[in-house]
Amino acid sequence: MLNSKPFSVGSFEYIKVDRRGEKKNVGFIQLNRPKALNALNSDLMNEVNAAVKEFDNDDGIGCIVLTGSDRAFAGEFGGGEIMSASKVLGQTPGRTTTFLHFE
Repeated sequence: MLNSKPFSVGSFEYIKVDRRGEKKNVGFIQLNRPKALNALNSDLMNEVNAAVKEFDNDDGIGCIVLTGSDRAFAGEFGGGEIMSASKVLGQTPGRTTTFLHFE
């Protein structure tokens, strides 16, 4: 039996989450910080992680789409948070720094 349930994570501040497709088997995550051109911050990244994990645990989801808004996919990692995130992850900021981690 497929585990296909309504999205249970509470409402998000920085992303919009939906199920799309004829069979509602596409997890759709849209970055939603239009005033900041979707600049990445730790709160937005935590919300994306939560949504991806929930979709990943749903057997009814066949793929996950991550998209930006009409004006921008995503701006830079803002507010000096790249250094903070790198320290938490034990990494030096650079092109290979990983901010999304799924187990």
